[in-house]
Amino acid sequence: MEGAGATVRITAHCVEGPKVGMPTRADNPDARAHGSFKGATHRAVRRHHALVQTGLGDSPDPAGGREQGLIRFWREFIIDTKNSRAAGAKVRCWAAFSGALLASALLGGCSGPDKRPELALKATSSDVPASVMRGAPATFHTTLTNPSSKTVKQVTISEMIDGASYVSATCTAQGGAVCPDVSTSLWAAVDMPAGSSLTFDVTVLVNPLAQGAIQHHFFADTAANRGSAEVFETIPVVGDVRTGDYLAYWRSGRQTDASFDFMKGAFVTGNGNTYAFTFGADGLLQMEGNARFWTPPDLVVGNAVTDQGLEPFVAARRFVESVAELDGASFNVMGNQLAPDFDMAFSVAYPAWVDGGVLKTCESMQYSAQTCPLASQHHFTLSVSGTEFTGEDDSGSKIHFRVAKSGTSLIFLRVGGNVIQVLEIGIQVNDGPTNASAFGVTSRGVWGWLSLTPASYSVNWTIPGGGTLDETAALSPLAGANPGVMTGQRSSDGARIHLSIGAALGVAIGATEGEANGELQLFAPM
Repeated sequence: MEGAGATVRITAHCVEGPKVGMPTRADNPDARAHGSFKGATHRAVRRHHALVQTGLGDSPDPAGGREQGLIRFWREFIIDTKNSRAAGAKVRCWAAFSGALLASALLGGCSGPDKRPELALKATSSDVPASVMRGAPATFHTTLTNPSSKTVKQVTISEMIDGASYVSATCTAQGGAVCPDVSTSLWAAVDMPAGSSLTFDVTVLVNPLAQGAIQHHFFADTAANRGSAEVFETIPVVGDVRTGDYLAYWRSGRQTDASFDFMKGAFVTGNGNTYAFTFGADGLLQMEGNARFWTPPDLVVGNAVTDQGLEPFVAARRFVESVAELDGASFNVMGNQLAPDFDMAFSVAYPAWVDGGVLKTCESMQYSAQTCPLASQHHFTLSVSGTEFTGEDDSGSKIHFRVAKSGTSLIFLRVGGNVIQVLEIGIQVNDGPTNASAFGVTSRGVWGWLSLTPASYSVNWTIPGGGTLDETAALSPLAGANPGVMTGQRSSDGARIHLSIGAALGVAIGATEGEANGELQLFAPM
């Protein structure tokens, strides 16, 4: 570069990312620059500052000289030599990492103030979201163009959204470009003919724990020093899709209104209880004491301190609203009955199904919907008002219940009773458990993590005040029952349990004939 006062754009393409902890060099105020760097070794894009050291005579340039540059972290920046102490000298640009000289970056276009390399790539975005919400999808539209007159080969494309998870992507090609496979992620290498373009529409799901903002970064780079292009956007997080009003069903057989504000960390029940919660490092929502909860789609599953101690509950906000929508559904119903003073509990388990606008139940879980004798069945003709179903039998006796929606799952929810309080939860009939992990709470006032396989149940419970309790059981299908009902004997105390778990919620109870009769466990698959 000849002459003082020259301003030149320099683009460097480095083959290795900078090492963490590299010693810094005192910078010279006569020559500073900043830009960004894409480290190929870890496939992440980070922003860095570049410092250009000039006129100190300590550059690694073997030729020596007064105006040599040591570029630390950089990809593209501008060098202004108007304050050079060695006007007329050539500037040689070097890329150095961890003190080792990797490559000379004396690029074409560094010979004068007006001569620059042809910029071969351009990235633009459109319809950028003004804001996003936790737990909600967001879509980003980015177009990569080659406006130059030459084909650019081996263009490496990456797109990352910090604070969100990849859901899906589509690609549209024009001008002879060929779309890469974006079915699982957006990290690809393509060729870009002159005048061609690729448009990417990427949908992500904002992390339920995202704080402040998410960052969208699209980056395209070449292996032949033909330029690079990027889009970097910060989108504020302004809300949480889980915030809103719910109906809570409690182990004590009560139903209450419930309001959750996940931005403020507040949980308010219709009977006046107010709870503050925070986000734990494990992703759980934490309240006072040993209270924890988790949020499957449109549900809240956990426990909270009430007049019954640390009480399990499930809250829902989306419900079936017609008999026709419920027709054909089949449930494995489990729960408990509590005596008037809540000092005794008894397990409840039975199959239930809807056929032709009639809810049919069987007196024993050891029958399926297909095998239950007619004499053991109880039939209720259904009607619905809003989201509440009423079932009336031939004698005029009535039951009331709701059916919650979570994703594609349906969940039967019923509380009630005059003297005996009842909580019943029905999980849709399914093929049985698969390998899964779940968060769980129990009527014993503890919470824990469940590890489930088709043949085993293992829970690590966290005990108030410190300590843990491990419970395991070998599982097998309950003889005669609907598919999806499993049973096993716990190793910790020998008690038998029954379990049914779906995509959004699971229930386990102590067997009516065993030592755990009346015990209730709720699980939310992770």
